[in-house]
Amino acid sequence: MTSSILFILVSDILYENSFHNINLFNNYILELKKLYIVDVALIVSNSKYFDYYDNIIEIKYKYCNNNKQLSKVCDFITNNSLCYDWYVKTRPEIEIKEYLNFDKFCPNSINGRVREYVGPLRIENGTTLRGIGFLPKEQFTNEILYNNKLTKITMDDTIYIFHNNVIINGGFDKLNNNNQKENEWFHTLVWNSRNINLNVVGIDCLFTYFEEIKIKLLKNENKVNYYYSGNVNL
Repeated sequence: MTSSILFILVSDILYENSFHNINLFNNYILELKKLYIVDVALIVSNSKYFDYYDNIIEIKYKYCNNNKQLSKVCDFITNNSLCYDWYVKTRPEIEIKEYLNFDKFCPNSINGRVREYVGPLRIENGTTLRGIGFLPKEQFTNEILYNNKLTKITMDDTIYIFHNNVIINGGFDKLNNNNQKENEWFHTLVWNSRNINLNVVGIDCLFTYFEEIKIKLLKNENKVNYYYSGNVNL
């Protein structure tokens, strides 16, 4: 039975045009608090952003860390005595469009969408690719494929859910990263090396780019700066 949840909000830079998302996130948290004990942790690279968030949402844990994405989370978990049932790592760019059903998640796994998948599963909203938005599905015809056996899986790193069991089993022990890029492939490599199971689930969410320089680099004729979850083998 789920009774307590910690949302871990990880960000390097806070853009003013992300305030709308943070307000939506706050409303989401307030609804969940009607059912569970829910707290929010904020991990940023510069402590000046704490004040921006304080004006919008109640933050229980404030943690300043200049490391990269997964290292930020591992350092935070290693340096704090946490004992929640479930943890949700997410980002200001993410708007969660559904109320997460924690009963469907595996308590000994990283539960999330995939960036690459070749296997038998068919899951609605199970991938970061192929949804409506700035990444046309034609660009990723070989990223998500059906096969009667699982041959490839790379987990999404923007939002994922894990139980306290995963922490106990070493899934977020401190990292020694030699300046590697901490992308989806890095996350998956670390979890595999720590014998943490990877469980593909659907999460209905919207990712919005707020960084203007990245928006300008997008090769999309529609010039949109968002994308929704896509389906796995559907």
